[in-house]
Amino acid sequence: MNKKLILSITIIPFLIFVPTVTVKATIPPYASGFKHGVNDTKTTYGLSNFMTEGGFGSHTERFNQGYIDGYCANSSPGSGSDADQGTFECSSDVTNITSNKSDPYAVGFLVGQNDSKTNTYDVTHGCNIENYTTAQTYDCLNGYYDGNKPSYRLGYLKGIQGLQMKGTHTSEFVKGYLVGINGYLSNRGLVEGYSGLPPSLSQKNVNYTQEYKDGHAEMASGYSGTKKCGIDLGSLPAHTNDNYRDFYLGIDQGGDAYWLVDGTHRALEDGPPGQTAEYLAGWKLGYSLDMSSDSDCGGIAVVNSTTKGDLK
Repeated sequence: MNKKLILSITIIPFLIFVPTVTVKATIPPYASGFKHGVNDTKTTYGLSNFMTEGGFGSHTERFNQGYIDGYCANSSPGSGSDADQGTFECSSDVTNITSNKSDPYAVGFLVGQNDSKTNTYDVTHGCNIENYTTAQTYDCLNGYYDGNKPSYRLGYLKGIQGLQMKGTHTSEFVKGYLVGINGYLSNRGLVEGYSGLPPSLSQKNVNYTQEYKDGHAEMASGYSGTKKCGIDLGSLPAHTNDNYRDFYLGIDQGGDAYWLVDGTHRALEDGPPGQTAEYLAGWKLGYSLDMSSDSDCGGIAVVNSTTKGDLK
């Protein structure tokens, strides 16, 4: 079972506020088509207006193949379309994705979808393919995230970002949320202690209090453990447009990425393109902390490895 670190962050008022920057990235045609295909299986009429207005003739061959594979991956056997704008049979026109590994997004999506059936979450199941480039690995990760969204996982994601749970939810969603929110409270304590901030929550909260003590111990030592390991945690974002939700998510997924490569290289350390500066700061922090916990440098008071919180 992989180890995982997840942190949260509180606003530090003395920092200079800077704008959050978003970099737009181009989605590969196959991945774009795959997403549209999956989404269309959830509509009342199957093929969406997006597809039927122009049909296969208005898109690239790679987009069209992605659409077919995505549609069929989320449909029952024997499905397909007889629309003039896009005719295909799932029994004969799909790509053998899992065998040729040629379409990273689809590989990740199918593995994530399969893992979601048992509330399993581990990106190494589908995306640790040695001959993938950095860009292909990110495509695979995005596919896994999109494919693995059971109720439990959605609850976990809400909790780990420190969001309130409102309304009525399934028991599985609630279970995931409780694991996530407990992780958030622990991580908040760790970062507040690490940053030298006064404790903001009651000492009765065991998760928060213990992690605060650990983080404060590292700070009091002059960050000796972090320096010893040569870990650069980067800069915490000084401004957020979403109460640091993006930052929390970046930390979670950055940690995932480290265990994906298992310390063999640092190609994923800087994070994927097309994300906000806030998300990337979180990604680098999560990646670096998990890297330090997996190293043999030792003596890192701030690092406390725990099993992945989103596994049941």
